[in-house]
Amino acid sequence: MATAMKVISPMVQGFGQDRASRFEAKQLEAQGKAVEAQGTRQAENIRRQSQGILGDMTAASVAQGGSSSDPGAIRRAAKVESRMKFNEEAALFNAGEQAAGLRMKGKAARFKGRMARNRGIMEGVGNFLSSGKDAASAGSNMLKVFGG
Repeated sequence: MATAMKVISPMVQGFGQDRASRFEAKQLEAQGKAVEAQGTRQAENIRRQSQGILGDMTAASVAQGGSSSDPGAIRRAAKVESRMKFNEEAALFNAGEQAAGLRMKGKAARFKGRMARNRGIMEGVGNFLSSGKDAASAGSNMLKVFGG
C-alpha cells in the first residue's frame, strides 16, 4: 500500500498542478481578450471625441464669420485630427501589447503545468522502480511464511 502511495501521490500532484496551470492560462487569455476589447472601446471613444472636436472647430470658425475651407482652419483641423489618430492608434497598440503579454504568461503557465505533470510521472515511475527490490523481497518473505 505504501508503495502504491509513493507511486500515485507524485503523479496525482503533477496532474493537479497541470490542471491548475491550464486554468490559470485560460484566465490570463480571458484577461488578454478583455484588455483588447477595452483598448478597442478606448480607441472608438477617441475617434468620437475627434469627430466632435472637429465639428465644434468648424462651427466656431463659421460662427466667427470665417469658412471651414479657410487654410488656417484646415491646418488646425488637420493637427487635431492627426493628434487624435495618433492617440487612437496608441490605445490600440498598448492594448495589443498588454494582451500579448498576458497570452505569453498563459503559455508559460501551460508549460509550467506540463513540466509539473511530467515531473510527477517521472517521480512516480522512479518510486515504482526503486520499490521493486522491496516488493520482490516482500514477496519472497511471504512465500517463506505461507509456503510455496
